[in-house]
Formats: sequence, C-alpha cells, structure tokens
Amino acid sequence: MDGACLETPDKVDRGPLVGEGGEGRIYEVQGRPDLVVKVYHAPLSATKAAKMRAMIARRPPAVERYAAWPLRLLKDANGAAGAVVMPRITGGRDIHLLYSPRARRQHFPQADWSFLILTAQNVAAAFANVHAAGCVIGDVNHGSVLVKDDAQVALIDCDSFQIRADGRLYACDVAVPTFTPPELQGRMLSDVERSPDHDAFGLAVLIFHLLFMGRHPFAGRPANTADVPIEQAIREHRFAFSRDRARVRLEPPPHTLPLEAASPEIAALFEHAFGPHGARPTPLDWHGALDRLRGRLQRCALEPAHAFLTTLTACPWCRIETQSGARLFLSLHRGPETALARGDDFGVGLVQGLWRAIMAAPRPVALPLPEHTALAGGREPGSGAQAIGRRALLAARLGYGAAAAAGLTAALAAPDLPVLWAAAGIAGFWTPRVALAPHKSAGVAEILQRLQTAQMHWEAVSARWGQETSAQQFDDVLALLNRLRLEHERLTAQAIAKAQDRARTHQADVQKWTNDRARQAQAIRRRFNLTEPIALTDAELVAAFNTQMGEHLDRHGIEKAGIADIGASRTAKLASFGIETAGDVTLAKVRAVPGFGSSLTRRLISWRRGIEQGFRFDAVRAQADIRAGLIAVKQAPSAPGEARLSQQAERRCRKIESELRDGAPVLQELSRRIAARQAMLLAEARVCAAEYAQAEADARAARLIK
Repeated sequence: MDGACLETPDKVDRGPLVGEGGEGRIYEVQGRPDLVVKVYHAPLSATKAAKMRAMIARRPPAVERYAAWPLRLLKDANGAAGAVVMPRITGGRDIHLLYSPRARRQHFPQADWSFLILTAQNVAAAFANVHAAGCVIGDVNHGSVLVKDDAQVALIDCDSFQIRADGRLYACDVAVPTFTPPELQGRMLSDVERSPDHDAFGLAVLIFHLLFMGRHPFAGRPANTADVPIEQAIREHRFAFSRDRARVRLEPPPHTLPLEAASPEIAALFEHAFGPHGARPTPLDWHGALDRLRGRLQRCALEPAHAFLTTLTACPWCRIETQSGARLFLSLHRGPETALARGDDFGVGLVQGLWRAIMAAPRPVALPLPEHTALAGGREPGSGAQAIGRRALLAARLGYGAAAAAGLTAALAAPDLPVLWAAAGIAGFWTPRVALAPHKSAGVAEILQRLQTAQMHWEAVSARWGQETSAQQFDDVLALLNRLRLEHERLTAQAIAKAQDRARTHQADVQKWTNDRARQAQAIRRRFNLTEPIALTDAELVAAFNTQMGEHLDRHGIEKAGIADIGASRTAKLASFGIETAGDVTLAKVRAVPGFGSSLTRRLISWRRGIEQGFRFDAVRAQADIRAGLIAVKQAPSAPGEARLSQQAERRCRKIESELRDGAPVLQELSRRIAARQAMLLAEARVCAAEYAQAEADARAARLIK
C-alpha cells in the first residue's frame, strides 16, 4: 500500500457514494478497494491545500492501518484543489459504542475488559505514530476514533491535525471541552500551537473511558452540595478518582471500578495525567503499562466474561453488577439464548472459551522507532573536535583579517592595479588557512569517518526495526484461527437451531399464567387495541412489550435530545452515572446525580414520558421475535430435546477444537518473541543513537556540519 498510493493519478474514477459530511462527499475509488476519495463541496482554500500537501509529504509508514490520512490531493476542472484520496477504513465503529456498557452489548457483544485494554493499547500506538510523523491530533474526542472487531483502531478527521511545515504552523482550532487539557480550557485555539502533551490529556481521557466503562475522569460527586461542571473540574485538576480526596473534593460515582483495580502503575499514570504534575504520560508510556496490565489478568470463576487483575482477591465486576443491576459484559455462558441452544453439547462453549483465550494473547503493536536524538539525548563534543573547531574558527578570522590587510596594503601601494588588490587579498585569506591545515586534516578525516559509520549503523538498525518487529506473522496465525472458529460455528449452527426450536416449543407448552402477567397483558391489548387474536401467551406478550419499549427508550439518547439546560457537560455527567438513554431515566437514578435538582429531574422524567407516549407496539414483530428466541421470557424451561451432529461434522469439530487449543500458546509465544525482538533492537538502537549523536556533536564542534 505504501508505494501504491503514490501512483494514484490526478483523476480517479469514482465508485458508489460511501458517505457525506459537512465538508463533502466520500466515494469509493474504482479498481482500488483500499481507497476512497473525498470530494469537497467547495474548492479548498490555499491554506488548507498547503496543509494537505504538507501532511501528504509527512505520511507515516503503513498509515492506512490506523488512520484515514491524506494520500493524494486532486484538482478539479478549474485547477483548484477539490478532492483528496485517503485509505478506506472498513469495519470500524465509534469508540463510544465500545466503552458504553449498554451500546457494547449490541455492537461488541464478545468484548471483555481484556479487549478494552487492548483497544486502549492500540489507541496509544496510533497516537505515538502520529506524533512520530511530526503532527499533533489536537481535536481529540470520542468521534475521532473507530474500533474494529479485532480491537484495531483507526483515527479519522486527520485533515484537522496540527502540522508545522516550511516554517508555517497549520493549527487545529477546534476542541471538545471534555477532552481539552486544563491549560487550554476556555481559550481561543486559532493562534495556539498544540503540543503532544496536550494530546496526552485527551488520550488519557479516552483510555479512562475504555477502562472505566465510559465514566468521565472529572465527573464525580462533590463533597458539598455545589455542583462542579466537568470543564471546571478539569481546569482545577479535580480528578474524581484521585487518591488525594482532600484536594479534589470529589468522590467517584457509585458502582464504579476503584482506581487501584486497574493496577498501581495505571493508577499512577492517571494521577500524573490529570493532576498538576508537569509533563503527562506519553503514548509509549501508556502502551507499555497497558501491555503489562493485559499480562496480569485472571478470569472470574463464576463468570468467565469477567477479567480482572491477578492481585485482587475478588472479582470487582461481580460486585458492581450485583450492586447496580447492570450487565457490564455479555456472557456467552448464560442467558436464554445459551440455555435454549445447549451449545456446549456441540463444543460451542468450549470454542468460545478458547477464542477468548486466543483474543487475550497480546498482539504486538507496530511502534515507531524514536529519533536517534530522542534516544541519545544531548552529547558533549570531544576535546579533539573542539580543538579542531577552535583552529578552524581562528583560521577563518585570520584569513578574513589577512585578506583585508593585504588588499588594503596593495591598494595603497598600487592604486591603479585593482587586480593586484584582489590577488593580495586572496593570498592573505588563504595563507593562514594553509598554514593551519596540517594541524587538523587527520582529525577531520577521523571525525567524518566516525559520522559516516554512525549514520550507516543507525540506518541499518532502523531498517531492521521495520522488518523484524512487524506483527504480520501474528496476524496471519490469528486469521487462520478465526477461519477455524467460523467453520466450527457453521458446522454446529443447524444442530443448535434444532435444539432451539425444540426448547421454544417446550417452553410454550409449560409456561404458566399468573394474575400479574394477565393484568399486564390485558392492559397492553386495551392500550393498543389488539382485538385480533395474537399467537402469544400473556407472559410472552408482556416480555415482548417490555423488550420493544426498552429498545424504543434506548433509541432515544440524551446526547441528541436537546433537553433545555442539559448540554454536553451535563450529558457527560449523566453518562458517568449510568444514564445515557431514556431507558436509564428513573427518578431515583437522576436524583443520585450531583447537580441535578428538581427542575432538571422533572425535565428528564417529562422527556422520558413523552418518549413513552410515542411508542407503538409491533404485534407482528413481537410474534416473530418470540419465535426466533430474541426475547427472553421469564419462565423456567426444562431441558430441551436432544440434537446431534453428523458423524463427519462431529469429527471435523473435534479436530478444529484441538487446533484452537494450541492457538493461544502459539500466539503468546509469537507475541513474546516479537516483544523480545523489539526490546533487543531498542537496546541496540540506543547504542547506535549514542554513537550517532556523539559523532554529530564532534562534527558540529569541528565546524564540519551545522
């Protein structure tokens, strides 16, 4: 892909429309499924076009894996820059759909805490790569990162990045306040030069969202009755989860993971990122710490979907789910679908467990090799190089002085012979240089040789870094294992479907009527005028109604509701207390949120009631969903009838299970080897960087380079 992008012609053949935004439309590129072209509604300004060209010139290696980076600027019929070619990001969803527990159950049902940590690690790696390219993201927010099913991430809206090129700053003048560091809160950003340290604040907020179930680090319960908006808490460094409670005067929201449960190392990084402690943790600091955290996880004995730190004596997720009544992680070992399918009879549960172990294997992340100056730091030149430099400076000064003196003397002696003046000046200029040359020639050659050798060594280790630390082999093995898993699913699907049909039939035969269910069912029929017979029992009708009503309420998010006086800051605070949609709004839950008095509470309750009034029950869909097993009826079904695989499918499934058992150890060993290779090459790079930096310092002191 790296070289292929440069071959994109000035004109491309557009394919189908992919999407449309405020700036323009995005189309496929015919014949290049890996590319899209963004056609702007209006030609780019000269400044924006220059910025795009600078970003194209600064394109990092393999950028298509983690960012929708501009690759080629295209001109319209009038010669104006009007479109840009970018990598096509497929399969990605907004990161908030992963860290929000409610949305995660729908969009990432197999994601556990290990998956969230891996995603955070990949976000940190993407930030590191952008910074290595000399750019600053600037507008860090929950809409600028997409996550794929394998926890890989992609940065979008790259044309808003800040970049300095050709002595000019192309700034990022937008920001989301809840991701903006304290020193930039409330400032006009059009003339502010962002730094990687500013990005580090937004990165820490994203990582906190991922590890702490969408909570905002600055949304907490105040020690007194006065509410503290998130922006104010950020300005005052009042990290709600901080151990310094006396200073921040905020308590974490209820039913949250304690800060130390993410490991003391991670807790210290958050304290450093959100407190008044100087420079914040870098993306590479986060990447290493998150990698170590993933290697120290254990599985809950009661709920395998719960992963937590090995140093903890009890599962914190079980406690939080029990106290809050919320499902944070969707277990594949419980629930009506699993009970009906009896998937474990066919090895489904085993494969799911093996796959979780496979996905828990840490994927090596391609990190940029830092510049040699960053690895080596400052270097003092040697005394020999300094002496050569002093002699060179002396020769230059003497030469200029002698040239002036000789020229002036010749002019006074022979005013009518200007050629003689020039000859005398030249002779005077070179005489001291020639006289001092024997004192430095040998030393100069040695310094230049050391510089050339050091540069060659550094370039060699840089090339090896790109070749030997790639995760391609890991990805190839993971892709093979995934194909085996999908094959197992296909082989068992028919038998599982038969088991589900028998279980549903049996449930319909044994379900019992209750007076409460009968009254609710009668009220539903009356409210929606369901006069025609419906092929549902009262219990099923009530369950379908509750499910559809819950889905209806959950489709109405508070963020886009436009409720008076409930803007982005209060919406973020509600989300930190587990209130994101109309389905979350109850009197007790809203009253527990700091800053939400009777007026705001009434508005939320009134808004929810209005949403309820707009609900329309779909009886046809209810029947289909019940029959398809999509709705759990609170009945106690007995064991469904037996179903079997064919002998051929049975043998193939057992073979797949055997191969999947070896998957996690193989991936762990590959990851260990690549990580060890990275560590070895980094140590070697430090030595080469020190050699290179010293050679440069000597050459600079000897006045051989600038």
